[in-house]
Amino acid sequence: MKPGRQARPPARQALIIFGPPGAGKGTQAELLSKRFFFFHVDTGRSIERILYAPGAENDPVLVRERKKFESGELCTPSWVLSIMRDRVMRLALADVSVVFSGYPREEFQAFGDGKEQGLLDLLAAEYGKERMTVIQLLVPSEESMKRNSTRLICSVCGLPVMGVGSSDPIQVACNFCGGKLMQRSLDNPEDIRARLEVYKKQTFPLIERMRAYGIAVHEVNGVGAPYEIHETLVKLLELA
Repeated sequence: MKPGRQARPPARQALIIFGPPGAGKGTQAELLSKRFFFFHVDTGRSIERILYAPGAENDPVLVRERKKFESGELCTPSWVLSIMRDRVMRLALADVSVVFSGYPREEFQAFGDGKEQGLLDLLAAEYGKERMTVIQLLVPSEESMKRNSTRLICSVCGLPVMGVGSSDPIQVACNFCGGKLMQRSLDNPEDIRARLEVYKKQTFPLIERMRAYGIAVHEVNGVGAPYEIHETLVKLLELA
């Protein structure tokens, strides 16, 4: 492969990366999207683009969802699912591999409710179950707490910087774009514990249902340098 060029996977794939808060789901999805022909479906960024697009203030549904988004409340699950379904259909039509980081998060998003088609049924129809993979990044709760409490986020590009902390004077700017680093309001001990509980009660049990659904599920040690974990995923997915 020539330097700077992406390598296309042998066949288009649908990959879902799970893990507790701070496990590095987004980081691994970004690494795959930069090195290989994967599109990182970032739910939060997708929602944000739609809610703040020109003319969104004239759409009653978008106004409603924007109020929820800005208050920290979860957006309407059926609305988010419809956005994800539309995104998947467009990417599948373009013959592009996809990687999700932490989505779907609960049963309705994954399997629907009989009336609404869940994400997994759509991915199975567009990609085939044999080309779907779930990666579960294993990170102890103590490590998750440590990572989140010492994580800063770039205010411009959104990239995380781990192991710094808001009181650390050494690094104040993003290495990628130079944007100011800031700590998320949700990255405090109380909220981190709450998010860990949500993951254990809602998302973690979902992984076994996905296995029963017929999707390959692989557990990967999420403790270590991001590039080491990335290379593990590359070998596991037979990308190189």
